[in-house]
Formats: sequence, C-alpha cells, structure tokens
Amino acid sequence: MRSHPRRYAYLALGAFLVLAAFGSETSHPSRAAAAHAPTTDARPVTAPSSAFVPSTAAGPGHRTWYVSAEAAAGGDGTRRAPFNALLQAQGWSAPGDTIAILPAGRPLDGGITLKPGQTLVGEGPAVTSPAAPADAPTITNTTGFSNGGNAVVLADGTTVRNLVVADAYRSGVYGANVTGVRVTGNDVHGQNTSCGVGIHIFPFRTYASAGLPNGWAGIMIDNTSRSARGRIDGNHVHDAACGDGIDLRLAGTARFDAALSGNKVAGLREGTAHGLRSVLAVGIQTADSSRLSARIDDTTVTGIGSAGADPEGLFANIGGSSTADIRVDRFSADGIRGGFSANGAEFVLMQESARANVKVTDSSFTNVTGDVIEALTFGRGQRLVLDLDNVTAAHAALPSGAAFDRGLQWPFYNTASCLVISNTSPEFEDGGGNTISTTVTNSRMTDCVAGIVDATRRSQRETALTVRGSTVTGNRQANLYIKNSAPVTAAQSTADPALGSPTAGRLGRLAVKVRDTDLGGATEGPAVYAYQVPGTVRSTTIDLGTRHDPGRNDLSGGHGSAELASVPVRADGNWWGRPDGPEPTGLVLTGDASITHEAPLAGPPS
Repeated sequence: MRSHPRRYAYLALGAFLVLAAFGSETSHPSRAAAAHAPTTDARPVTAPSSAFVPSTAAGPGHRTWYVSAEAAAGGDGTRRAPFNALLQAQGWSAPGDTIAILPAGRPLDGGITLKPGQTLVGEGPAVTSPAAPADAPTITNTTGFSNGGNAVVLADGTTVRNLVVADAYRSGVYGANVTGVRVTGNDVHGQNTSCGVGIHIFPFRTYASAGLPNGWAGIMIDNTSRSARGRIDGNHVHDAACGDGIDLRLAGTARFDAALSGNKVAGLREGTAHGLRSVLAVGIQTADSSRLSARIDDTTVTGIGSAGADPEGLFANIGGSSTADIRVDRFSADGIRGGFSANGAEFVLMQESARANVKVTDSSFTNVTGDVIEALTFGRGQRLVLDLDNVTAAHAALPSGAAFDRGLQWPFYNTASCLVISNTSPEFEDGGGNTISTTVTNSRMTDCVAGIVDATRRSQRETALTVRGSTVTGNRQANLYIKNSAPVTAAQSTADPALGSPTAGRLGRLAVKVRDTDLGGATEGPAVYAYQVPGTVRSTTIDLGTRHDPGRNDLSGGHGSAELASVPVRADGNWWGRPDGPEPTGLVLTGDASITHEAPLAGPPS
C-alpha cells in the first residue's frame, strides 16, 4: 500500500479520540447490583453498537490488516510491512475488516476495541494446542488507561479467534450489549491483574448482606438491553490469581441466547487478599427482568480455588424477576477446593420472583470441599426446576474436617453433601412461597457426608424430589436425608438475630418419590433419614414404594435402614438386606413416625 503523507497526524488524532472514548467507563444500569457494587472498577465499557454485520474474513470490499509486536515502525498494515501497535489497526480498519496478529516473542500491549463485523485472528498454529510454539500471536492490556483495561472489546458481529490473551488489567475479552459475537479457540490467562470487581453475587440475605464480589472474567458478556446472541467455544481460560473464567451477566431488559461449547477452565484463584470473595469457573448472573437461554456443552473445569476461598465450577445466580433456561451437557468439574462453601455446581435464586429451569446431563462433579451440587432459593415467589440425568456427584469433604450433625436445625447447605436442595429465606416469615422441583435419574452420588439432602428451614409452597434408577450409596451420615424445620425457634432466633423473630411457618407440600435406586450402605448412618416438626407440613408424601407401585430400592443400611421422626413413609416392595423385610433394630421411629414395608423383595434388585 502506498504511504499516506498525513498518516502520522491522523494516528495522533486517532489515539486521542480512542483514549477519550474508552479511558473512562460507563455505569452499569442494573438496579439489582447497583446497591452492592463497588463505586470503582466494576462497571462495563460500552463498545460501539450498530446493526448486526456478519463476521467474514476479508470478503469483498473488506481488507486484512496485519500487526506484529516485532515489526519496525512505519509499517502500512500489509503482511510485508505490518503495523507494530494495536492502536494503528484499530484506527485504520473499517467495519467488516480482518485484523491478523502475527506470531511474536512478546505481546502487543494496549488492547483493542473492534468495530462491527470485524474478525481479530491470530496467525499460525492453534494456540490452544499442547504443541503450540512459544512465539504465539499474543495481545494484552497492562493498564486501565485504554479500552477500560480490557485486552479485547467486542462489537456486534465480531469474531476473536486463535489468540493468546495474556495478563489483561481487566477482562481478556469483553463485550457490553453486543450480539452476533463469537470467541473461539483462544488461550486466555492471567486476567484481571487489577483484581477489580466484575460480577457481584447478590446478597444471600436480601436485606442484610453485601453479597460476594468476584473478579473480572477472562471472557465476559455483559448485556443490559436488546435481544442478542453469542457463542464462546474451544477456549482455554486458566491460571489467574484474581479472575473468573467465563462469565455471562445480564440485567435490565436484556435477552441473550448463549452457546458455550468445548471450553477448558483451570487454575483460577480467588484473590481473597484483594477483597474478592468468590471465584467462578463458569458464571451466570441474571437480574431485573432479563432473560437468558444458555447451552453449555463439553466443558472441563479443573483446579479451581485457593485456601479458604469460595470456588464454583458452575454457578448460576438468578435474581430480580429474571428467568433463565440453562442446559448443561458433558460438563466435568474436578478439584473445586477452598473453604466449606466450595461447590462443583450451584444454582441459586435470590431476591424476588426469579425463575430458573436447569437440566444437566452426562456430567460429573467431583472432589469438592463443600457441597458438590446445590439447588437453593433465598428469596420470595421463586421457582427452581432442576433435572439431573446421568450425573455423578462424588467425593466431598469439609476442609476443617467438621462432622455433619443430623440434629442440626439449620443450615442444611455447606455440609459436604453430594446434592443439597434447600429453601432458606430467613427474612421472610412466610418463607417466600418458593417452589423447588428436583428430578434425579440414572445418577451416582457417593462418598459425601450425605447423599441427597432435601431440606428447608423456612416455610415454602412446595418442595418435590423424584429419584429414579440411581445409585446413592457409601455416604457417611445418610444416603437420603429429608428434613423440614420450618419454624424458627426462640433458641435459633437468639443465636442468630438475622433469622428474625420466632415463627410458626409451614411447608405447603413435601413430596419425595424414589424408585429403582440403591440407597444401601451408608457408612455411619441409616440409608434414609427423615424428620419434620410436627404440624408444620400441610401435606407430606414420602413414597419409597407402594403395594401397587413397588419401590424396587435397596434400603439395606449399613447402620440401619431408616431413622424417622414425625413423618409417615411408605416403603413397600424394597430390599432390606434380607428377604423377610427390615431388621426390627434397623428402624428407628420417634414421635408419630410410621413406615410400611409390605411385599419385601427376596433379593437385591438388579
């Protein structure tokens, strides 16, 4: 390309305009988060917005611009004479152009804000390959003076592919109110060197807690308006001291259709010393009246957390009156370690009227220092539906070695159990009228303090649990643990004033149904433990089998088959460890508890 005599004057003017446009950040309009968000460094950068333009590689009418950290000054952006600064490519390129980053021994600094329809691509071998060369196409942004501290700021219809994005001051790849974006095949690491706050988890006690601040993510979509879509696939996000992995945050009236596939997240730490209180490998947050549809496939998460941290392999924080439809398939999370609040996966509804429908298939969550999977409601008027199909939740132990006391009235989470389902709305004396519906099919839950915990400490509309064709064995205190202690007693209220005054709340409906499931072999407790405060449940059905619909469950407890307090249980057509039914000493009944055990099986069910 012929040299332009006024190029450097234009570049100087362009640099001034870019710094003026992106050196400061715009405030996030989320009402739900604003009351708890820090006053600095927690607000999204607004990228240029226009109608969606398909991202193409230098098609008709579009150009390819080349940039190399090792190029000499004065280049014209051709492959033969590439630019040596991202700002040059940003200034000279037009919407729809391709910006190609050439492999080099050092990164290009300063970050870049893309224009609609552009493709930002790293040349050379795949950077996510174990055989990737040391000299890779690498960009960074080591300060917050340009592009909000982000290494790449997305615009509508942009693609970011095959880049190493290293040690960004804030996010590696960030998009605010964007649609039609794709982030694919990148190596993103060392993000959020500023240790600034990105996602701020909503308060667990709606009126009494400040919530939990998280660091900016390696890849983050941050939408507050419009209907949009995006794809994040084949990336490796890893090794950050203060950063989340991949985060989606919606607020306001945003509608977003997200596809996350084939990503790997590893080696993230919390940044506790810098005021961060959680770290998310894959994080979702919805607020206000936003709507999310997310498909998360073929994801691997390993080695998340640090001493005393609150790490999460997969985290969905649904608040306000927002709704989320989340489908997870072939998700593997292992080694989620920190404090007792670590989770392989946590689905938690907060504030008021939130709705979530979550289906997890063919996935595993293992080796966690807290509950492996949690499904919780912390608000009012909420509905959570969780469907687990062919899911493994296993190997949980509290870091302190604290034992799980079956006599505890509260809390029921953070006990190193395999699956915890619980409503805990401490400031609402009516329990918020929440509903939790959980289905567990063809799944395995073992080597935890308890296998499945279905419990509430406040009244709610309904909790329903169905388990079929699963293996819930080898847990310490109980394989199936059901407990309702809806009233807050005077002693509890005195011990924790945040629970409010003593109440006489009630659970509208407690329904548990178990079929074709191995519940045998708890190592220190019974196969089944069930307890409720007399008179606090309007309708209780614990159905482990009936005469007309036998359970075909294995209830041969290592330390008894069932321990029941003030609950009626039907348990017909099951295996009790012997053909004559349960050992008399294997059933412990207190209060007005009762259990049927007609037509016992003659041998263990297949």
